[in-house]
Order: sequence, then structure tokens, then C-alpha cells
Amino acid sequence: LYRSLLELSSQLTLMDEKLEASLKARESVGSLSSPESVRTALERTRHLLLDVGEQSATDKSKVTAATERAHDLLNQVETALGECSAFLEDEDNGLLAVLQNERGACTVSSEAIGEYLLEWNTLARKHGVSSYLLPSCHASLRQELDGNFEARTLLPKALAAEKEALAELVQECGILSRARAAVAERLSHSVSRRLPSLGMDSKFSVRVQQAADYNLGLLGVDEIDFFLFHNSGVGSKDDEKQASNKRGGKVELVASAGERARIVLALECEVPGSIRA
Repeated sequence: LYRSLLELSSQLTLMDEKLEASLKARESVGSLSSPESVRTALERTRHLLLDVGEQSATDKSKVTAATERAHDLLNQVETALGECSAFLEDEDNGLLAVLQNERGACTVSSEAIGEYLLEWNTLARKHGVSSYLLPSCHASLRQELDGNFEARTLLPKALAAEKEALAELVQECGILSRARAAVAERLSHSVSRRLPSLGMDSKFSVRVQQAADYNLGLLGVDEIDFFLFHNSGVGSKDDEKQASNKRGGKVELVASAGERARIVLALECEVPGSIRA
């Protein structure tokens, strides 16, 4: 197909060139306004011969005979030019008519074919193949897109396996969430019991809840936060640095640096090795 398009483009370009040359030939033969036309040159030659004839009017010498012979030949040329011009302009059998009929058989312009070939070559470069191999490349891509019998058979099985694996993952995430909740409850109580010995009259709480925008993965679907609540206004010296209206909340928001250090120490005591430097 690509080779055929190249040949068509070449033929259309050649036909357009022939048509343009024929138009120029008609202009060159029949135009009186163009200084380069044959008819203009013929008229200029005739005027020159008339000048020679007037100068030799009283002389019946060989010059006069030669001038008359030149006029006769010029008349023959003029007659031939007239026939040639009429043939070029003949609407049925003239050269222009024949060329226009042949060109009219193809309604596509050479520019349109050129743009199509440009897009063809661009697509071939995109796929990294020769322009001649683009149809076979397209056929391979279409076969891959449509899929063969084996792919159509395996796809339902793959979808079913994916659904089964997703259900299993959801189940395992649920087990992980329940285990985390149990550990969080025990850790909340044990750390809270240790805080008074560290000079903090506070309650520590670990909360496990499903994240709002979770993605199923190895870490599950949970969001874990640490909370600190002060039991009274007497708390530790570090507590006195907190604002009176902030008696509890997430550790990272309400706890001072000293309180965080003591909470870390309590966590390390309850779960040795859980805090990494």
C-alpha cells in the first residue's frame, strides 16, 4: 500500500506538471499580450519584414523576392500556429482536454497524498519500523488489541482469580485490624499504668481505625494514632507549659518534648525493641 501511494503521488505530481506545461504552451503559442509568446515574436518578425519590403518596393531585385518568400513562409508559420493553438484549446480532443480528463479521473490532490504520506512516515517513526512495514505492524497491534482465542479464554480466569485474591486480602486485612485493636487496647492500659511512675498524671491511648482513603496493601487499611489525656490540672512540670484549654489530643499536637520522651520510654519498657534510634 505504501509503495502504491508513492507511485500515485509521483504520477499525480507528473500529471500536474504536464498540465501546467500545457497551459504555458497555450499561453506561449496564442497570447498577444505576453512578450515571450510565439505569436508576439511572429508579429514582431512580420513588422521587420514589412520594413524590409518598403525599402525594396522600387527594386525588383533578389532582395524583394526573398522578402516575399519570407512573408509566405511566415504566413505558413502563422497558419500552423493557429492550428496548434486551436488543437490546444479544443474542448474534446485537444491536448489540454485530454490531460484534464486524465487528471480529473483522480479527485485527490497531490498535496492531500503528500499529507497522508507524511502522517504515514510519522506513525512509522513512532513505532520504530520502516514505512513499508507499517501495515504489518498495524495488523500485529490489531491482533494484540483484539486478542486471540487463548487470551479470551484466560481473561475470565484471571478476573476470577483477581476477585478471589482481593476477597482474601480483605479478609486478612480484617484479621490484621482486629489484632492491632487488641494490641492497642493492651498497650493503652499498660503504658497508662507506667506514666505516673514517670511523673505524668495522664492517660495514654492507642486508637486504630480504618483510614478514609486507604489502599489495600501489605500494611493493611488502618490508621493508628497515639493520644494523651491529662487526668487533672496538677500534672507534670511539662504539663504546666501546655495551654489550659488543651487537656488532651494527639501526642504530636499536645505533648511537650519531655512528655514525648517519657511516653517513648514507657513504650520501650512495655514492648522492648519497638523504639528504634
